[in-house]
Amino acid sequence: EMIKAFIYTDRGVYRAGDSVHLSVVARENTNPLKHPISFTLINPKNQKVIENQILKSQNDIYYTQIHLDKNAINGLYRAIFNIAGVEFSKDILVQSVVPNRIKVELNADENRSLDDGNLNYELSSKYLFGALASNLKYQSFVYFSPKNYHNSKYKDYIFINPSSLIIRASADDKGNLDEKGRVQSSVEIPENILNSQGYNFNARIVSEVFEKGGRSVKAVRDVNLNRYDYFVGMKALTNS
Repeated sequence: EMIKAFIYTDRGVYRAGDSVHLSVVARENTNPLKHPISFTLINPKNQKVIENQILKSQNDIYYTQIHLDKNAINGLYRAIFNIAGVEFSKDILVQSVVPNRIKVELNADENRSLDDGNLNYELSSKYLFGALASNLKYQSFVYFSPKNYHNSKYKDYIFINPSSLIIRASADDKGNLDEKGRVQSSVEIPENILNSQGYNFNARIVSEVFEKGGRSVKAVRDVNLNRYDYFVGMKALTNS
């Protein structure tokens, strides 16, 4: 079966001593990923500096935090993820003094109706020294994943149909900010998400604004896409 992975970090450039927040959205066709993810970090001298396994957090997202040594060498580090023998990688740039020159804000409603058909968001950016970030390029990636309903009062109940197909999808959007360094944009919610039954969804928006020199700053936002207020559960069978 085909395994796909989308890897993203919280920033584009890091300094020695920083913490790197790495997230992996992985899936196996349309099914939840059942495999553990092995993680290796290789430094610019091609030396292995970290090796461990990543556990799944909420919404089928795998997360790990890297603490760079205060004496970490500059250059491109390579984060390698092995999922059931399939390898994915992402470069992480470490430089001595690389302060961000722009600030990025990503805003979207925390809760939206899934039946709206579109996911609206607003992206704004400005230079830290006060100038407008006019006409800078941006790109956004949105990953849609189902939210399994849980109720603390009914811990022995199952509120999903295990035999149903778990639907996931992604969408992207890109363009340029306006003269004021802003853009109001939207992505269409994919048809397979709109046509799904029995689930509410989480949409994770990852937006990136690029300086003219190519460096970028990211922002992340989660949105709840709701259709159902109530769920019917069945009590799980237990061995007696």
